[in-house]
Amino acid sequence: MDELLVALCEDDDAERERMTTTLGECPLPCRVDCYADGESFASAFYPGRYDLILLDIYMGGMSGVDVAARVREVDSHVPIAFVTTSQDHALDGYRLRVDRYLQKPVSAHDVAEVVEHAARRRSEAPGVTVKVDRRDVRIPFSRIRFAEQQNHSVVYHLVGGDDVAARGRLDSLDDLAPKPPFFRCHQSFLVNLEHVYRVDEGLRAFEMDQGDIAFIRRDSVRQAKSAFMSFMLRETRSM
Repeated sequence: MDELLVALCEDDDAERERMTTTLGECPLPCRVDCYADGESFASAFYPGRYDLILLDIYMGGMSGVDVAARVREVDSHVPIAFVTTSQDHALDGYRLRVDRYLQKPVSAHDVAEVVEHAARRRSEAPGVTVKVDRRDVRIPFSRIRFAEQQNHSVVYHLVGGDDVAARGRLDSLDDLAPKPPFFRCHQSFLVNLEHVYRVDEGLRAFEMDQGDIAFIRRDSVRQAKSAFMSFMLRETRSM
């Protein structure tokens, strides 16, 4: 969780490699996913997946502006930086709430600055602080897909596939988590409806977006299905 999750969307192979190296040398650790075109990034993106998005404006196919517009349809908070050779799209950047312009060739100082900004935004985002190996770890609510009580620990199943286990009670997280999108479906499960794929009534479980499941109380299946459908309807109307 201490790593900053960065998406780099750049269609020039040499520039993509150089930016990846520069990100790897930042004082703050980054995990970088690279995309060679806007279409592949747009199809892979979902809210909460990344802490920072770096977009080349002038890509073939979907431009960086097109990609940023697609991101803002579903995620109004993630920091976005345009990587560009000009400032011609300043109005687009303002409209799409782009945080930074990085002028090519991008300097290590500018990259470190935008990474620090994204890390600061993540630390200020609503979330929960837990103890892991005697140190405090901050988990934004947007990063939690679902949480599960296992004996005396809560296991946080996170965006990207990571799991974080910390001693505690799911009831405490339930009291803090915003509703929606969170929904308590079982004594041992709290789900983020943004990451529910469907309701399996036969299994009495939410099927999550990465294929795992969160069980639903026997007497709460109808309520769970209603909560999921209401959430999806509200999200569709907002878009």
